[in-house]
Amino acid sequence: MRLLNTGSLDFAEFFDSDIPKYAILSHCWGAREIGFKEVRKRTAPAGPALRKIERCCRQAASDGWQWVWIDTCCIDKRSSAELSEAINSMYKWYQRSEVCYVYLSDFHFSPAELSKKSRFLLSTVLKYGTRRPFESVEEGGRSMSLFAHWFNRQPDFMRRFGNCVWFTRGWTLQELLAPKSHVFFDAEWNEIGTKLDLRLAISAATKIPEDYMLGPRHEVSNFMLDLSHEISIATRMSFAANRVTSREEDIAYCLLGLFDVAMPLLYGEGATNAFQRLQIEIMRKSSDESLFAWTSDAPVSGLLAPNPTCFADSGTLVSFKQPRRRFAMSNIGLELPVPDHLPEKGSIPIYLNCGRSSDPITLQGPNALCIQLRVKDNEAFRIRCDLLDPAAYPQRYEHFKVGDLRNEMKNTRNIYVRQPNKIEVLFNGAISQLESANYNY
Repeated sequence: MRLLNTGSLDFAEFFDSDIPKYAILSHCWGAREIGFKEVRKRTAPAGPALRKIERCCRQAASDGWQWVWIDTCCIDKRSSAELSEAINSMYKWYQRSEVCYVYLSDFHFSPAELSKKSRFLLSTVLKYGTRRPFESVEEGGRSMSLFAHWFNRQPDFMRRFGNCVWFTRGWTLQELLAPKSHVFFDAEWNEIGTKLDLRLAISAATKIPEDYMLGPRHEVSNFMLDLSHEISIATRMSFAANRVTSREEDIAYCLLGLFDVAMPLLYGEGATNAFQRLQIEIMRKSSDESLFAWTSDAPVSGLLAPNPTCFADSGTLVSFKQPRRRFAMSNIGLELPVPDHLPEKGSIPIYLNCGRSSDPITLQGPNALCIQLRVKDNEAFRIRCDLLDPAAYPQRYEHFKVGDLRNEMKNTRNIYVRQPNKIEVLFNGAISQLESANYNY
């Protein structure tokens, strides 16, 4: 790992247990950023990119950190091997940082807001002493600093903060979830607040529930260590549903750390291929069938989603460990066990071991979600990709509790679900529409 010295602006490389404590920067790239070579040779031109590096180092040094990691200059992007290693390690690097500085280049404190903030801090310090502004108060059953208590009552601030580009970028998702501590800064490096202070505004902007960013005592949580095993794959995918990246393949690569997987980077393969490779890697480590609980307007598909947008409505999905189903990608499609009593030809329902948290949850879990496959000769495609509720299909499939599916899976056979080509999409889509029209009639 290459780190930048906050005093001398010199680089040093560290490995494994020798890595010192460091701060880390999260930001949105501008049109002209400064790279490793320019910083090392002291040839970086004056401008916003250089000022960003200098101010980050100054802030880290003032907070007592000798080292900082900044993605624009601490990776030598001329080396494809180094870039690949960095992208596969980046979640871990953010996770291990002591503090993450979030720089919002498109957010500005107005003079009136700065004045209000200063007056609030001054009056509170004079009244209660220096620590009082950062001590906790109770609000709605939550512990909250007085600082946050004040911020969350500034509606214009909340709106402008939530509209920052940082909340829409793919790479900043892991930068929000991985570190244990965040401090947010505006365009002039005025401190806005911590993640704990700003959690209501962050949750509103990202649609990520507060509890996924907080520990059991309302402390900042380390997502991967504390919560990732409790949050379904579909819910994690939904966090990225409305995010964008400059390079299309990065919409998959930026999620590697969120699912604790690694894979080679193949720029040029396209977003769909990259995202489907990501899902295959996830399948190697997890039996969570919410991976297949996505929707789209495609009439026919395989079981793998083409992009994270398909999970936009999957944010409330919960997954249950039973019944477990073995599934894996093969050269003839995704191998999937299905109940032996289902027909070998035509449309069949496949119930998943996940449901919506909004459903009544008993000991047997919520109502199981359902996808529909068209099967012939043990090969299948997914049809009616816009539906997950069993009763919403034209066939009006019955509801099962997730826990009741154990009996369904006692006797099974394997089918192979393929990603269809264009002709198969047109043909099966037409059949699906005819079938739907007949049932509706």
